Parts: sequence; C-alpha cells; structure tokens
Amino acid sequence: MFNILLSFADRWSDVDLSMPEDIYTQLQGNTQPTTFSSLKSLKLDLHRNFHNNLQSPPIRILDAPGLCSITISAIQTTYDMIGKLVQPVWNRLMHITLASAIIDTYLVCLLRRCPNLVFGNFMIIPSPWPVQPIVDQEDILLPCLESLSVSDSGVYKTMSIIFNAIKAPALTKLSYQRTVFSHSDSSTISLPAPMIPLLSNSTLISHLILDGQLSSQDIQECLREEQVTHLVFGSPLRTDPPGCITYPLLVDQGRVCPDVFDLKLLSIGSPAVTRLPRLESLEAYNLASLRDEDLLNMIRSRINAFRRREIVALKSVKIYFRRPMQKYIAEEVSRLAKEVGVEVKLDLTYAPAGFKFLDRLSPSFELALNDSL
Repeated sequence: MFNILLSFADRWSDVDLSMPEDIYTQLQGNTQPTTFSSLKSLKLDLHRNFHNNLQSPPIRILDAPGLCSITISAIQTTYDMIGKLVQPVWNRLMHITLASAIIDTYLVCLLRRCPNLVFGNFMIIPSPWPVQPIVDQEDILLPCLESLSVSDSGVYKTMSIIFNAIKAPALTKLSYQRTVFSHSDSSTISLPAPMIPLLSNSTLISHLILDGQLSSQDIQECLREEQVTHLVFGSPLRTDPPGCITYPLLVDQGRVCPDVFDLKLLSIGSPAVTRLPRLESLEAYNLASLRDEDLLNMIRSRINAFRRREIVALKSVKIYFRRPMQKYIAEEVSRLAKEVGVEVKLDLTYAPAGFKFLDRLSPSFELALNDSL
C-alpha cells in the first residue's frame, strides 16, 4: 500500500498523516525530501510505544523543498524542532503549529530561523537541564507574523526574554495561556506575565485570548490595550458525562471561588477609567462568582458610554457560567441596546439544574451516569 501511495508522492500538495512512529518509518523508507516536490502543507501525528527508548529517526518529509505549513503532534520531533529541519526550509515556513511540546530555550532558535512566519502555535515546556542555558536577548524579527498562540509552561526568565525580544509589527491576534508546573518557578506567579512586553510593543493586536494563571494585575495591564476589539477569557470546559462539568481542581460544593477574570473591570464608570474603548465582542468561560446583575450593570455601563460617544458599541457577549441562572437579563439588554440604535447579541449558557462538579480524582470521573462500579 505504501509503495502505491509513494508512487504519486511528487503530486502530493496537502498531506495529513496519523500513525505510530515505527509505521511512519516504514512509509518513508528510502525516500528523499525531493520526492515530495509539490508538498505545501503537512499535518503529522506520530505516536510511539513509551517503552521504546530508541532514538527517533529523522522525519525526511519535513525537508520537502516547497513546504510552507506544518502541524506536528510528535513529542520526539517537536521537543527539539531545531534539530529536525535544515535551511532553506525554515525560510519558507509561514504556518507552524506544534501540538506537542518544545523546550523554551529551543523556541528562540526556531523563531529566529522563521522570518516569514505568519501563524505560530506553540506548547512550551521548561528546559530539563539543571542549569538553564543562556538565551540570546537580541531582537527576534518576525515582520510577517499576524497570529501567535502560546501555551506557556516555560521558565519565567527565559519566556520574559523571548517575549521582550519578539518584534512583530503586523501581529493582530494573540492567544496566551500561562501554566506554572515547577515548584522552583512558582514564586514568579506574583511577577508580571512574561507576554506583557509583547502586548505593549505590538500596537495592532485586536483579538486577545487570555487563560491560565494570570494575576489581577496582569488582567488589568492587558485591559489597557486600546486597540482590542475581541476579548476572550478562559476556554470551554468539556462536559462528559452529560450533566456533569469536568473540572481540574478540587471544588468545595458549598463555596464559590472567585473568578480568575473579573468582568466588572470592563464597566465604564463616572471616574472615567475607560478600558478597551474599541471592544465589540466579549467571551468568557467557567465563571461562577459573577452575578447576573453585575453582568447586566457592566453591559449597561458600556451601552451608556456608547450613548455618550466615549466608546464603540458592544455587539456580542458570550458567557459560560458554571452556576445556575440568577436573573433573566436578555430582555433588559435588548431594550437598552434598542434605545441607542444598536443590537447586542447575548449568548449566556448556565449550568443545568442538578449539575455537579466532577473532580479528576473522583472515582466517578469519566463514568457515564448509568455506569456501575
């Protein structure tokens, strides 16, 4: 079968491969990068037996001469991406998605070799070495970069250097999630988020997505960016089994924890602290302490500020609550919006009656409601 497929390899343009690593090794056989002369886009999902400690073979297809878009989920490949590709392939890459992790210190080298990068999506982990290698602080020039998504678990100092060095004048979309796993790096939680310098230096960012371990000071700093039109807090939670919300933290059923993102900060008050004056679309997930009345007051304040010509009109609000509805506010929002001649699309989702949280340590986690132990 592989011989038949490879007989057409010079005509491949977009390829999506998902298979065990040892099977892929058989597929590439004695092929050379020039075999894939028409290949432009590659999605590669390679998995392996974790009992297999053998060194991964080189992924020859990554050196295809015309490749410009790669999406890779293969731990042994992305862990040290800079050792897997050679020039001049780097110069042609415009789209890079690494669904498996890359070491923070290697990310610097990767970005420096991709001056034509337009879209980047990276999952970053700390260096495994006891002594962190020195990271070059020279500018990382990415003049074509428009969208950057980072899941950041790297060492704080290293990531701060990287974000401060990135120069991306065309950047319009930034998605950032900060997660601290290392106890040695936990003391940095109180420091400003590493991506703050990038947010300040890139004046065209209009679409901002924030998630993870961010302080209230980080959030308030991000809300200073006047050019943001679309703001997203958090990410949707998976609901499995039906009627239950899987949640990664221990939850006290009798206590409501404060929301990581306080949407009341977006209210426009008489003291005139105007945050995000160009905001048109708002999304937030996994809220529990924000009251429906507070949400209504925030929306009302922005509608009134639009009436005074202080800000642009809020057009869309999408909120996922992990609590039941307290007050029906849709009619009031519609009435207020009509008074000023705009329409606010309101999409509010609440936890169903009788729902419960399932912690990942619960013996019921991942069981359907009719499953028996």
